[in-house]
Amino acid sequence: MVELESLENKIRNFIQRRVELWEVKRGNFDNEILKIALSTRDNNVLDNSFCLGYMREKYVLAAAVQAGCAVGCQFCEIGDMGYRRNLMSFEILDELAMILNMGVETGFDIYQKPLKAAFVAGGDPLLNPHLYDVMAYMMEHLPIQLKISTVFPNTPDAYHNFTKIVEAASVYPNIMQLQISLGSTDKSFRKNNSRVELADFSTIARAGKYWMENVPNPRKINLSFTVHSETPMDLSVIRDVLLPEIFNIRIRAYNETDTGRRNMLERIDDQNVNYLTKMVQEEGYTVIPRWVLPAERKYELSTGMFIKGMNYVGPLR
Repeated sequence: MVELESLENKIRNFIQRRVELWEVKRGNFDNEILKIALSTRDNNVLDNSFCLGYMREKYVLAAAVQAGCAVGCQFCEIGDMGYRRNLMSFEILDELAMILNMGVETGFDIYQKPLKAAFVAGGDPLLNPHLYDVMAYMMEHLPIQLKISTVFPNTPDAYHNFTKIVEAASVYPNIMQLQISLGSTDKSFRKNNSRVELADFSTIARAGKYWMENVPNPRKINLSFTVHSETPMDLSVIRDVLLPEIFNIRIRAYNETDTGRRNMLERIDDQNVNYLTKMVQEEGYTVIPRWVLPAERKYELSTGMFIKGMNYVGPLR
């Protein structure tokens, strides 16, 4: 693991980076979440945030890896805006530098809590071939904690990029987490919830085994379920394929979005979340709690809501 004093010096050097993105809009929500809209040189707007992480024990930098998103989950504003292109490695690093600088400007002491970069704010990491270069750079210059979140598209490029990410994780000097967003245990529901073909459970199981065998002291992979009133959940479907020895489960209640309302999705209450959590535990899985900051729910700060309505340029795909 990287030494704290050395890491602080690396962070101080990194935030002096000359960037090629520029700020479009910023919002500080109850000193819990800093939302940031950044623009690329070709005027694509990116959704970023700096916030307190689980139990306020760390700071999370949520960054995009694509302009728009090709996946198009039924509840997501980013996917509803269409897909433009992959971000280049320098653009992703620029995002991280600007997020950190704006966190400092807002009054957060970024040296007093661990930092975690989470690629969760637009696009799928397994669809961007430049992410490996980002991780290789961070190993030397910004070795903070990392979280890679993917739906695991069923494409040759996604599988290749996954092996490259595992290669980077095998030598990364800090904690690295992998999260796979399953959405549901129902195959038909998963298929209809995305514009891209998704890897099946057997393929994800093999990926999990590959991760555990090739990453030193690996953390279990989180299987994430964003659930609403119409989400089918039958853990017996995955129990003997996606093994609790390899996978944890994260239950996240759908936070209302305009896209979700248009698709007639309804939020479930805490009682139903607790029921699902108990069901997961009974199947032998460790449940990773979805800790929602009050400001996230109060201001409807789901990914994409902050930049909704801003103009994008360039062709949609």
